[in-house]
Amino acid sequence: MLIAINYHYVRERFDDPYPGIYGVTPAALRRQLELLGRAGTYVSAEDVRRAAAGGRPLPERALLVTFDDGLREQVELAWPVLQALGIPAIFFVNSRPLVDAVVSTAHQIHLLRAGLPPAELSALLAEVAAELGVAVALDGAADDARRQYPYDEPAAAELKYALNVRLPLDQRRALVEGAFARVFAGRERAISRRLYLSPAQ
Repeated sequence: MLIAINYHYVRERFDDPYPGIYGVTPAALRRQLELLGRAGTYVSAEDVRRAAAGGRPLPERALLVTFDDGLREQVELAWPVLQALGIPAIFFVNSRPLVDAVVSTAHQIHLLRAGLPPAELSALLAEVAAELGVAVALDGAADDARRQYPYDEPAAAELKYALNVRLPLDQRRALVEGAFARVFAGRERAISRRLYLSPAQ
């Protein structure tokens, strides 16, 4: 059995005003990886490729560590932990932020949710929708939202559900980009450079 263990944010602190960015500290990452390593065997991308091609089979409980989005903190904070423990990992990098110095829509949502209370963010998104002439429903799915996001406060879960599930991709992108431009006016390039890997990395 192959078990993929996925990480995104790895930071020393998660101290934003509101819960919009979830992740682990380097110390927590180390503890998790040590604990998981007792239950299985870490494998590399090459091990998986080889097994898929009919070569040497994977261990009974193969563990594959992955990091998504190409965040700078993954190389600066997670990579040293992986090296110290001798654990291979796969890093998936979004190229657009590197090439165009923009912030992806998913990360715009995280940053907006981390900086604004749900009611204020909902109001801002409604304003942007009105300006764009788009009719959107950011509420009305409380039960589905609670099932999907049981660890979030109800208002945050409902907004998160609307943004991640209910809105069509083009509407979501337009609304989020409009709200992000208002809240982080003129700072997207700098945020992108801080958030993502540099081309040299």
